[in-house]
Amino acid sequence: MSVFKRTIRPGIIVCLVAVSCAWPHLSLAGDEPGAPAAKPAAGAEEQACSGSACQKVADGDLVTIDYSALSEDGTLIYSTRAQDAKAMPKAAGYRERDSFAPEEVTAGKAARFPGVGESLAGMAVGERKKITLPAGQAFGPSNPQMIKTYPTTKILDKNIRISAADYVKQFGGFPSEGKEVSITPYLKARVSKVTEKYAELEVTAGDLEHVDGEIGAVEVRRQGDQFKVTLSPKIGATFRTDTQEGQIIAADAGSFTVDFNPPLAGKPVVVDVQVLKVTRAAELAGVQIPWIEEYDKGLASAKATGKPAVLVLYADWCQWCKKLLTESFPDPRIRELKDRIVWIKVNSDRLKDYGTKYEQKGFPTMIFFKPDGTIARKLEGYLDAAALREALETLIDGRKAS
Repeated sequence: MSVFKRTIRPGIIVCLVAVSCAWPHLSLAGDEPGAPAAKPAAGAEEQACSGSACQKVADGDLVTIDYSALSEDGTLIYSTRAQDAKAMPKAAGYRERDSFAPEEVTAGKAARFPGVGESLAGMAVGERKKITLPAGQAFGPSNPQMIKTYPTTKILDKNIRISAADYVKQFGGFPSEGKEVSITPYLKARVSKVTEKYAELEVTAGDLEHVDGEIGAVEVRRQGDQFKVTLSPKIGATFRTDTQEGQIIAADAGSFTVDFNPPLAGKPVVVDVQVLKVTRAAELAGVQIPWIEEYDKGLASAKATGKPAVLVLYADWCQWCKKLLTESFPDPRIRELKDRIVWIKVNSDRLKDYGTKYEQKGFPTMIFFKPDGTIARKLEGYLDAAALREALETLIDGRKAS
């Protein structure tokens, strides 16, 4: 499970707390893994700090950083440094990177790792420091409301009607006929009908099914127009819904309990960060994404220039579409890439053929095209700027999406 909030949600604030500089297990970029950081020669800091290097990072600046994030016991949670990822023990919830490189962050805004973007104000190019993010400013406190209890036995109708609002809340997207969703992590249903006010779901299980899955043994037994579902849960197993992932922490004869808090919730995090480059917000103020709103013209431009392309399928009424187009794409991290990608957007709610062509299941949907015009990836739903930047870098570099 990713320890990061894929932010359909607001960003996270941060506060700086001084910590010890003696961390022999942290490696500097270019040092041997595990080697202590060397002290600069007398006067070196003063010599390095001149001109633009002494200008402090301000909120809104585009900042290139190298960093490692660790738990209190020194285990690694996340890193942009290959040497740290290779040498250090991993914490619960560690996210493995496909490749290692510095990250682009907008100062004052949420980065891939919670709290990092908000911690950069006042730093100078070349400066490196360690900060402690209290639990409330990293992954947040452990929330009792994220600990939920479920019955081990459920009786479900074969056909289920759910309001449009409840469908979006439960499944994290809009319904479309034929789409398969998880009524529970061990029971699937197909959307059989969609109206303006509700969706109808049809359970797709057979008369009797036994499944030994990662969450435990499940029996699904059909009883007329209903299904009896019985779970014998495994303590410690990962329990997934369409919108959450947690861990089964307790069980008895009639129920089991799942903790959906992130593994590092309630715990402080230490971040060792270095600023490598700063681009002032003012330098990007006039840079805008050059959207092409004609589908054929956009793909022709991508083919002519040999660039990858991004197609956004949106609807005017979709709030997540508006958030994507007015917050994520205008972020400096995305605007910096404006000349490296061809940007296309189409209102597929009005021009429905495009939604059909790409088997669109909800709004927004993004289609990533390789320079040769073939589809590299399809993403459904909202992405914040940090997640979008990561996805676009993968497209530009030609790497396989993780």
